[in-house]
Amino acid sequence: MNGEHVPVSPTLDAQALATVAAHNRDITLYLPPEANHVFKHEPRPVTEIDPASVITGYGAADIDLDPDALAHLVAWLSAHAG
Repeated sequence: MNGEHVPVSPTLDAQALATVAAHNRDITLYLPPEANHVFKHEPRPVTEIDPASVITGYGAADIDLDPDALAHLVAWLSAHAG
């Protein structure tokens, strides 16, 4: 990370992922509105997140997994298991 932006852009990176997802029925693209890319709850818009808080937030024990992201992940796994 260069200190100027967060490591993953939900809009730019999702465009490339959507192209791949469109050709594979086992891929579901879902962008939780309040989760970062490691599924931690992040209510602030990307434009308000500073790089230092991103780095410390990833491993912080007091930041929960985003409930919406977790629910979608569990539902996907349930639908594709077995």
